[in-house]
Amino acid sequence: MLILLQIDIPSARPFFEEMTPAFSPLAEDINQETGLIWKIWIENPNTQ
Repeated sequence: MLILLQIDIPSARPFFEEMTPAFSPLAEDINQETGLIWKIWIENPNTQ
C-alpha cells in the first residue's frame, strides 16, 4: 500500500537559502524512514 503524507510546519523563518542548512538534520532523519520513496520541501512565505 502506498501512502502520501503531507506535513505542514509553520515557520516564520528560515526561508530560501537559509532553509537548507536549517532543516538538513530533520531532512536526513526523515530520509531514514523505512519505505520512504521521495520527499519534497516547499515553502509559502505568504502563509508561512
